[in-house]
Amino acid sequence: MKFLVVVLATLALAAPALATTYNRCSLAKAMYNLGVPKDQLARWTCIAEHESSYRTGVVGPTNSNGSNDYGIFQINNYYWCQPSNGRFSYNECKVSCDALLSDNISDSVTCARKILSQQGWSAWSTWKYCNVSKICYIYCAKCYTIITVLLFENFNISNMKFLIVVLAALALAAPTLATTYNRCSLAKAMYNLGVPKDQLARWTCIAEHESSYRTGVVGPTNSNGSNDYGIFQINNYYWCQPSNGRFSYNECKVSCDALLSDNISASVTCARKILSQQGWSAWSTWKYCNDDFKPLSQFNFRLLCIIKMKFLIVVLAALALAAPALATTYNRCSLAKAMYNLGVPKDQLARWTCIAEHESSYRTGVVGPTNSNGSNDYGIFQINNYYWCQPSNGRFSYNECKVSCDALLSDNISASVTCARKILSQQGWSAWSTWKYCNVDKTVQAQQILQYK
Repeated sequence: MKFLVVVLATLALAAPALATTYNRCSLAKAMYNLGVPKDQLARWTCIAEHESSYRTGVVGPTNSNGSNDYGIFQINNYYWCQPSNGRFSYNECKVSCDALLSDNISDSVTCARKILSQQGWSAWSTWKYCNVSKICYIYCAKCYTIITVLLFENFNISNMKFLIVVLAALALAAPTLATTYNRCSLAKAMYNLGVPKDQLARWTCIAEHESSYRTGVVGPTNSNGSNDYGIFQINNYYWCQPSNGRFSYNECKVSCDALLSDNISASVTCARKILSQQGWSAWSTWKYCNDDFKPLSQFNFRLLCIIKMKFLIVVLAALALAAPALATTYNRCSLAKAMYNLGVPKDQLARWTCIAEHESSYRTGVVGPTNSNGSNDYGIFQINNYYWCQPSNGRFSYNECKVSCDALLSDNISASVTCARKILSQQGWSAWSTWKYCNVDKTVQAQQILQYK
């Protein structure tokens, strides 16, 4: 306890220097106070979420031209800010890159708005996840109502009248706004439209990664000039007819606008046609959903969504008996605790849990899609079977970890942890392509793990 008190005191003294992690609402409030228009807040917060996970102190991995990206909006140091090492920069924002790492985000916001004015939203590669309709602030509708309350903490009569007007406007607008589903509501809707139960988990996973469950999304323009529409991001060159009359094969015999409707029947019908002709790999995001979807391992959420209570009780009883054989899904804290018990240093726990989150969503039983060299990645850390583990089919492997790949799919993660640490010792964190999302300051890692402890 004394040691913990000392560490916490040290962190408390260091706190002003630690990077802040915002959330959607706190960032929106801060940006609104800095003069950002309300109708841009949802997109800015979405970009911050995808670029830095709302963290101010992030310096991104080195890009192919040797540059790096800084701060909550990941602003590039070759074009927009001056790096502290004196390296050449156009420094269009006339600001030091270190200033973009401050908890005071005024410099970041000012520079980001300048980038927007010159290059538009597409200056951020992640904007495609945030390219919602012109009324994009409704993307954050629930949060936005909270923001409105927060902006007027010291109420007076005029503020209250304004709040009532805003809430009334949102209430009136609600029926015409694009719907954002969640996993269960989408599964229920698709089941009611005749989608087989054993496909629901994969469809909801694809919808999550393609559109974040949003019906009204039109994706950014692809290299061939086409766009993707709706909750399943269906392409308008092959599958639907765009409203501008542009040529389309229109295999689904449907207008693209129909795919933006809250009534997802047209989207579901078209998506199932695509599946029947091209398979799941028609969606580039299917790799995040290709874990064989064993009926039992994904049955819980389907049951919770769509099966009557009596049958649910019976199946849950069966699952309780079968539970030891099912793949585990950890969360950040449970994985950190398990890895700490296996001897992983505390100052590595935050990065390991971050990598596990991005590689496998904390799931032990995941086998990744086939890579270009025919190999696959296994388990919670997605370890490759060409270099590190021996596949059960007898295919050649260097098997540097001297372990079977099946052992990496076990709920007992000791083999996965041992192998992952060996990979780290030989190749460093960059052995995982997702490490760039986890390259945070060690003081932040320490703070996160102390929160866990």
